[in-house]
Amino acid sequence: MSYVRMEVEGAELMFDTPVNPVEIEAWEAPLILANVLASARKFDEADKEYLRLAELYPTSPDVDDSRAQLLMMRGERSQAIPLLQSAIDKGSTNPNTYKFFVLGECRMSPTPQCLELTRKAVELSPDDKQLKFFNISLLNRAE
Repeated sequence: MSYVRMEVEGAELMFDTPVNPVEIEAWEAPLILANVLASARKFDEADKEYLRLAELYPTSPDVDDSRAQLLMMRGERSQAIPLLQSAIDKGSTNPNTYKFFVLGECRMSPTPQCLELTRKAVELSPDDKQLKFFNISLLNRAE
C-alpha cells in the first residue's frame, strides 16, 4: 500500500467526499491481504496465500496477476510469464499484465498474437507512451 505525506499550510483537510460502498467478491479480501504481504516483502507467506487462492478460485485472472507480480518482485521473470499468459487467457483487465507480457515476450515478434496483445495493452493504458511506441514498432516490423 502506498501513501503520500503532504504539508498543509493554513487550511484543514476536508474528508467529505462521498463514498459509495460496493460489495466485493469472496476472493477479493484475501487477495488484497496477500498483496499487502507481498508489498511488505513477506514473499513466502504471500506465495502460500496466492497458491491457496489459485486452488479456490481457478478462473480468477487477478490471482494469476498477483502471483506473477510476486515472482517479478523476486526477480523470477521467466517463471512469471506463464502466469501473465494465464491471466490474459482468463480475461485480465490489468494493464500492467499486458505491458509486462508484451514488453518481455513480443520484443522482436510481430506475430498476430503479439500485435493483438499489444493493441489491448495500449487500449488499457492509452497514456502509456512506451506501449504506444512499442506498438508502432511492432506494426512497422509486421508490414
